[in-house]
Amino acid sequence: MTRASAYDPETARLLSEALDGALADLETSARLRLLSADRMAIRKALSLRVVAAVQLGQRDPERLRALALEVVGAESAPKRGLD
Repeated sequence: MTRASAYDPETARLLSEALDGALADLETSARLRLLSADRMAIRKALSLRVVAAVQLGQRDPERLRALALEVVGAESAPKRGLD
């Protein structure tokens, strides 16, 4: 990925939806409220995973969420690759 990548509005919306949903799922499934610093670190890890999947062509919002959750070992995440 280049330093300054731009996404079309639909892809940007998809990225945002997947990240927000994955973080909400994580907080709900773990029954916890993340501290601000933890939330930022986890969001960064989730976003790197989602961006990588989008760059490989993944566009299914539910699959993007699941892939994001894999990075933190969430139980609901499938144990497959970026397919």
